[in-house]
Amino acid sequence: MNWKKILAIFATIGVAIVSIRQISDKKNFPVKFLTRKIKKKYSWKRFFREKKTATAILAISVISLALGPFFQEHSSFFRASLLGMMPVEFTGTTNPVEKVPDWTKLTDAERKMRFDQIPKSKLIPLPEYKIADFIAGQNWNSPAQKRNAYITYPVPNLGNYRLDGTEFSGSHPGIDIKMPLGTPVRAMATGRVQKVADIPTGFGKHIVIAHPVFPDPKRPGRKTTLFSNYAHLSETLVQIGDEVKKGQLIGKSGDSGMTTAPHLHFQIDTKDAPFHPYWPFSWSEVQAAGLNSYFEAVKIGLGREKAKKFTVHSMNFVKKFKNFVPETLVATAGTPIEVKKESSKNANKTEKLSSKKDQKPEKNEKKNKVANYSLSFETDRTFIPGREKIVKIRCENCLATAGIRIDSTLGHLAKIAPKNLSADDFLDGIAQIRVKTDSEQTFKLIATGDFGKTKSKSLRPQPFTDVDQKHRHADAIAWVKNQEIVRGYPDGSFKPDAPLNRAEAVKILLTANQIPIQKTEIPFPDVPKNAWFADFVATAVAKKLVRGYADGNFKPGNTISRAEFLKIALLAANEKIPEKITKKPFPDTPTDAWFTPFFEIAKKRNLLDQKRGGFIAPADQITRAEAAGVIFGLKK
Repeated sequence: MNWKKILAIFATIGVAIVSIRQISDKKNFPVKFLTRKIKKKYSWKRFFREKKTATAILAISVISLALGPFFQEHSSFFRASLLGMMPVEFTGTTNPVEKVPDWTKLTDAERKMRFDQIPKSKLIPLPEYKIADFIAGQNWNSPAQKRNAYITYPVPNLGNYRLDGTEFSGSHPGIDIKMPLGTPVRAMATGRVQKVADIPTGFGKHIVIAHPVFPDPKRPGRKTTLFSNYAHLSETLVQIGDEVKKGQLIGKSGDSGMTTAPHLHFQIDTKDAPFHPYWPFSWSEVQAAGLNSYFEAVKIGLGREKAKKFTVHSMNFVKKFKNFVPETLVATAGTPIEVKKESSKNANKTEKLSSKKDQKPEKNEKKNKVANYSLSFETDRTFIPGREKIVKIRCENCLATAGIRIDSTLGHLAKIAPKNLSADDFLDGIAQIRVKTDSEQTFKLIATGDFGKTKSKSLRPQPFTDVDQKHRHADAIAWVKNQEIVRGYPDGSFKPDAPLNRAEAVKILLTANQIPIQKTEIPFPDVPKNAWFADFVATAVAKKLVRGYADGNFKPGNTISRAEFLKIALLAANEKIPEKITKKPFPDTPTDAWFTPFFEIAKKRNLLDQKRGGFIAPADQITRAEAAGVIFGLKK
């Protein structure tokens, strides 16, 4: 806290003390002296000598008034801080704006109108904050819903001012929401007004609301204090210390402060933010970075990490708790409240409320306790060992008391996070958990709560995201993965239908047959010495498993045919190759073709799938799945 803020606090305390003294002891208040006729016994000299406390207070007040705009900005700091920390009930959240124009339908004249001038038929609910829609909406031919979303949110959370619809590409804290002048702005949740100010060189007219004892978005299950900020307003309709309810009108949108167009800057700060609304860099930091404006600084992401630390994704927070129901509004399961009517003799007496809890329990009370809940696991029935899986849990009416615990039939072999779910974890009735296990056993998830237990359907292991249990080569692909012969792609996929190239084929076949890799001279000009496949190619040549082309090159990037792959696979596995074939194994494998002996073995060992009509297609590219099938078949 700098010295100016300290001085402002003392000035505030001084004014408060003077006010108290005026009420409690008017004879000592200097105003009384000023209103009297100046007499000798009330001389200024004597006043300053004998009334030292009052003199000090008066001096501080004069200094505070001299500070002008600064005093206006900080004089309420002490009082607002105390008021802001007074707890308020969390009743959920709502959007800071109810409606915006359908930008795709406005005329040029309507685009310049105030909110109350735009035809109601051209107003729509605030579009959903959805990055995918922002990206798609940049196309003028995209659906109106996506186009409106892109226009309404010109600068997403930690965006960059480039209007590219991206998050975390800049350092702009909060979210800019485009809207006409005079659009009603509402409190996103119940709270107390912490600040009302007008800073022409910054956020303009803005409001800060403190929200004590609210769900902590960065630490699920805990409580914290958050500060919602509403900036660039044209009007402010609340005062410091006011308690506001969720959805209450607090101001109207404008273009005050540093703006280029009318909009609402909506931001949520953490309790640790040094000031509100928080901004992640100062002008001196902009200059130190060799930049000329705040806009340039935001575009390059100056202070992004600080913005992440001291702000919360405002629209995500609002969305998460939009349908929150306070516990005080939920009756305990099994104890419905009834009205007990009095007899006619006592008709004038007040009706009494009684609860079944005070009566003898019914036989089916336990059944009623769990009859109204609904919980289900929403997920496909597979998992990839070693990779994290997201599972959705839909829950209705089952969080009355202790919440939900998630376990699995694998016990400690499966890591689940979070293991305990509360109402704060559910958005629109859905929560997400992360499940990860190295086990290849089929298992189930188990949800336990007041309602009892609910199990998911069985989750079966699959090697890759795009290879399910029904795939023709599922077992083969799982085997080559477990043997570390092949690896998937970074996204968890295997791409079973993609072709293999010659370099890949050599590597997996040498690995599958555990052939030691040699560092020998590489005879091909198109195989660089530092290439990842160089030693594999050199070893395969030395083992007489492969040859180059007539032009002297190996062509490692060329796709490999079924016939070529089959030959190398059989030679690497030391299979005995027939010397003479008298009958075609397949319609398209002539007896005198170089590859026919290899397909004779393939037919006997069922190594490759036939094509329609019984053809084997020797010249076709072999797929990654087919290659796995050949390797697995040779190991049986």
